[in-house]
Amino acid sequence: MLTQDTQGQFTLRQNAHQKVGLLVSPQVFIGVAIAALSVVGFRCDQWFVHRTTKGQRLKAVFGERKAIWIWRGFLLSGVVFGSCLATGQVNPMTWNQ
Repeated sequence: MLTQDTQGQFTLRQNAHQKVGLLVSPQVFIGVAIAALSVVGFRCDQWFVHRTTKGQRLKAVFGERKAIWIWRGFLLSGVVFGSCLATGQVNPMTWNQ
């Protein structure tokens, strides 16, 4: 959010998303996006294993059934991580400036 000081200078205020109730913090947005994309991936698990090179590599090494379950485990970890990020149980790294 832009603010103007007494000298007429405009500055961009940090954490402007906390002031406005309609916007969501980036941490919540990214967490929800990761969880949602992982849930969508559950619907495409067969497609991933059969049509992508990484899925075919998994299938060649572990077999078709295990490859699907490995991919589902990866997606489940995405749902868990995204949920934890969105609820604040996992926080992103920050650097002192």
